[in-house]
Amino acid sequence: MNVEYLPVKHHALIVNPYFQRNAIDEEIAGIKLGESTYTTFGGEVGYRFYSGSNGASGLFIGPSFFMQRTHASISVPAGNVVNAQGPTPTTTSEGDMTTYGGIIDIGGQTVLKGGFTAGAGAGLMYMWTSSGPTQGATDRYKGLSPRILLTVGYSF
Repeated sequence: MNVEYLPVKHHALIVNPYFQRNAIDEEIAGIKLGESTYTTFGGEVGYRFYSGSNGASGLFIGPSFFMQRTHASISVPAGNVVNAQGPTPTTTSEGDMTTYGGIIDIGGQTVLKGGFTAGAGAGLMYMWTSSGPTQGATDRYKGLSPRILLTVGYSF
């Protein structure tokens, strides 16, 4: 969900809260090797300059900042051995990590007469993690990444 507020012509403030959940089952030849679950809550706050004269329309450019908190849970069978007598006991590792970042976006957006709004753009984001459950997971969240923007909505 993305909310934009234009306090004055051409200048928009943006708030974008988000939630993501990913669960991955790892199997080889029908043997379950483990399960990983990642749950993320985050938010983005930013600014855009719009070139158009009809609200949040025209070409845009602007910076944003984001922060997210991710909880990781990784479960693997103890000893990673299949037990023919029944379920294999599992070992679970859990941890949290906080990721911060800066973003720069460029794109275009149009607002039609009825208020229907559509737009697209691209950007770059730099992410870093202040804490993490393991060094490997922390390294995964450092660096520059591309991003693609697609917007469909309504303007008041």
